[in-house]
Amino acid sequence: MITRPVEPQRWRLWRSSPMRTRLVLLVVLVVTVLTIIGATPLSAHELRESAVTLVIRDGGALEVRLLCTWSRLLIPTSGASATPQAQRAALARLAAESPEQFATRYASVRRVLESELVARMPNGASRPFQAWQWPTVSAVQEALREEFMADVTATPGDHHPSRLMATARLVAGANATGVRVRMPSILGPVLFTILRPKEQWLPAAQLSPLIPLQSR
Repeated sequence: MITRPVEPQRWRLWRSSPMRTRLVLLVVLVVTVLTIIGATPLSAHELRESAVTLVIRDGGALEVRLLCTWSRLLIPTSGASATPQAQRAALARLAAESPEQFATRYASVRRVLESELVARMPNGASRPFQAWQWPTVSAVQEALREEFMADVTATPGDHHPSRLMATARLVAGANATGVRVRMPSILGPVLFTILRPKEQWLPAAQLSPLIPLQSR
């Protein structure tokens, strides 16, 4: 007779309970596991640095793509110290915050990014990027919960579910000769990439021209 493996009780509680109870269980869980995992670095093995990609298209149209780990940006707003245990506890509190509190915290970080990530024109004028598209509040908070659970359960692999992308646009103009991008200080070190895509239409089912894979 084939028997199903017995699921640990805490996971049965987590899956079957309503959201409010889940958040309470999450807080209880962090209190327990912090005494066990103590000074283990919070996901120290994963790529947590921010990345900014500037896409330049014809006519001076610019698109900026911001890829950042939201836990890294939101934890400092809680006032937590830099110790691994304090950082992990702060992540648990953020994951368990009410949607209203979390939305306010998230919005404050977004405002900083929007005001500081700007394009500097050759004449010295600063122009902010427009039409920002941000991950939703619920998506970011759920990603923090997943990141916390993956960290405290020591699940194998790289876990950075809160590493989500935001995008914005700016038309510098066809006569613009250059641009510099100022990075927000809260991002820390940034991996900056510049792309100039070569775009063309292809008829249906047609093979594209040969694409070189090595620079000449």
